[in-house]
Order: sequence, then C-alpha cells, then structure tokens
Amino acid sequence: MRQHEDDHPTSSGVDSEDHEGKEKTSAYEAFMQRLKADLQHVYSLRGSVQTRIDAYQALITNTMALEAEDGQDLRTLVNVGAEFYCQAEVPNTARIYVDVGLGFHVELSRTEAVDFAKVYIQSLETQTEKYTEKAARIKAHLKLVGEGIFELNKQS
Repeated sequence: MRQHEDDHPTSSGVDSEDHEGKEKTSAYEAFMQRLKADLQHVYSLRGSVQTRIDAYQALITNTMALEAEDGQDLRTLVNVGAEFYCQAEVPNTARIYVDVGLGFHVELSRTEAVDFAKVYIQSLETQTEKYTEKAARIKAHLKLVGEGIFELNKQS
C-alpha cells in the first residue's frame, strides 16, 4: 500500500511555520545585537562628555587656587606631548588660556575662565542628560525585543 503525501506525519505547513519562526527569531537577535552596539556607543559618548565636565571642574578648582595665591609665581609641570612633562614657571597668572573646543584656546582672565567653565559645564550636563535618556530608550527597546524573542521561542 502506497502512502500519500497528505498522510505524511509532518506537513509542509508546520515546517514552513517553524522555519519562519526561526527566521524571525534570528532577525530579532540581530536587531538586539545592533541595539547593544548602539547602547555601548551612547555610553562611550556620555563618558567622553563626563571627562570634559571633569576637566572644566578642575579648571574652576585650579583657577580658584590661583585666585587665593594672587601675585605669586606659579611653578608647574607642563605636558609637552606623549606624556612627557617639563617644569615651567608662570610669572603672571592673571590671564590663562582656556580650551574652548575644536582645538581653539582663548586667553581669559581668571574670572572670565571660571564663568566660561560654569556655562560650558551646564551645556555639557545637558548633553549628558540627552545621552542618558537615549540610553534608557535603547534599554527599553532591548527589553521589548528580548520579550519578543522569548515569546517566539515559547511558541516554537
């Protein structure tokens, strides 16, 4: 007796649904990997902004210390490149050069430098908040995609 294709225990419809489910799962997993990479990138950007905030807070602290020692010469170490330092003497600390971005430095009085740093820090903190919000959205998407993968695997 010959068996018909329709009598076969596994029908092509079930195989096709299983294959389609696996394709969806792998598409979601690929998307999840992309989201994880995006999250790492956002964390990296937020970290670099935080490093700049720390540098400008140090500028404020150091400038205030210069104010306290008004009129005195300053002896310091200066990085001349490749983490190579040499001693330097600054006879007048009334004006300092401040990095304002894109490789530009501006000569400012100590008061102007502190004021600039405070405003710039506020701007950088706004950037940090935006990166934090973006990271939270990506985390929410990761959770949603993870739950989708779980549901797809549960149905299989």
